[in-house]
Amino acid sequence: MAESKKTTDEPGSDRDAETEPQLPSAIGKKLKTLYGEVVEEDIPDRFLDLLDKLEKSKKDG
Repeated sequence: MAESKKTTDEPGSDRDAETEPQLPSAIGKKLKTLYGEVVEEDIPDRFLDLLDKLEKSKKDG
């Protein structure tokens, strides 16, 4: 039988043990940055128009 060699990219390797705790933190920071940018974007006029139409239809209906 052939022996399998463990590479640094395999789960359970020493490299994983070092980088794994940092990964959630890095992902969290990137998500917060992205979300912050999205929240600060203006709402498109077309979407605001649709919301106005919806409100008017609720009042009329």
